[in-house]
Amino acid sequence: MGQFAQTIKFKYALYERRISSVTLITGFIFDNLTLRRIDQLFDVLALSFYVVLSGLCILGLGILDRKRERGEIHEDWHFWLLITLQFAFGGLFSAFFIFYTRSGAFASSWPFFLALAGLLIGNEIFKARYSILIFRVAIYFFVLFSFAALYIPVLLSKMGDNIFILSGLVSLLLIWIFLHLLGRILPETIYRIRRQLMTGIIGIYAVINLLYFTNIIPPIPLALKEVGVYHTLTKTGNAYIVSEEERPWYSFLQRRTYHTTLGETAYVVSAVFAPTDLETTIVHEWQYFDESRGDWRTVSQVKFDIIGGRVKGYRGYSLKSNITPGKWRVNIETERGQLVGRIKFRVERVSTPPSLETKTFL
Repeated sequence: MGQFAQTIKFKYALYERRISSVTLITGFIFDNLTLRRIDQLFDVLALSFYVVLSGLCILGLGILDRKRERGEIHEDWHFWLLITLQFAFGGLFSAFFIFYTRSGAFASSWPFFLALAGLLIGNEIFKARYSILIFRVAIYFFVLFSFAALYIPVLLSKMGDNIFILSGLVSLLLIWIFLHLLGRILPETIYRIRRQLMTGIIGIYAVINLLYFTNIIPPIPLALKEVGVYHTLTKTGNAYIVSEEERPWYSFLQRRTYHTTLGETAYVVSAVFAPTDLETTIVHEWQYFDESRGDWRTVSQVKFDIIGGRVKGYRGYSLKSNITPGKWRVNIETERGQLVGRIKFRVERVSTPPSLETKTFL
């Protein structure tokens, strides 16, 4: 290795913690600004690049491991491949965190969000563990499954249990092909650790399925763009004209309160983004907090179909006539109960109607 490369390696080792912290923050900000839509070509190519790059790095590290078995030591190449693998995994974890958090509510998906955050932050300290073949293969399978769960619904313009199961089967096929290639490079090693590899892969597969079927994994690729509760709603052409209470600029710091007169109707309008041509069903679940029982009771459910492609999301609404005072929330869900988003508000009965302002729900 040349003197310049040796200098870079030395400087990196000297300032590794600072470089890792800066890279984590700037990379996450950059991804958050550039990764806008899951069905855009740039986003697809960016994530595909990271997936392919990380796979090539693992294969490259396998080649170096084989050379090491023969007594050939290539520490410099090993160092740079680990750095590149860390970079690729970091880009993937950042993208997964961004897309999955956009697609679900923290209230129901927080365990999965924390797991992704742990991988994103932990990626900066995983360098030593990436030297372990079983660990890097296990992480790569998680990457393949997450990638498939993101993009197979986009590719097929469908979502649901069958599509998720298909995503899992595709990820198993991909990791089988990958292990076959790795086995050509390290036949004795792969044979020796085959049980540990299979245990790790099956364990990750089972956990991800458990999280999905308990509605902890967000309903990728949907994303709630906007939701609000309004006093009136009029549909004029393609526009939704709504009226809401006048609020100060700092109202986002306050508890949302809906002041209603006797017999008034409340409207909840949502805009849910879906990739182009994807068709699915959205549910507005109205729930009232029963103070005597101490839990939320479902009052009504309103279903409507949406079609993907609109940048600001497909709009839909539901209403509740003669809404009673108390704590309310409306869950925006998929048909199988995955929480896309939620709006919570307290209803207070007043004798004089509040001052309203009209706006267009975009």
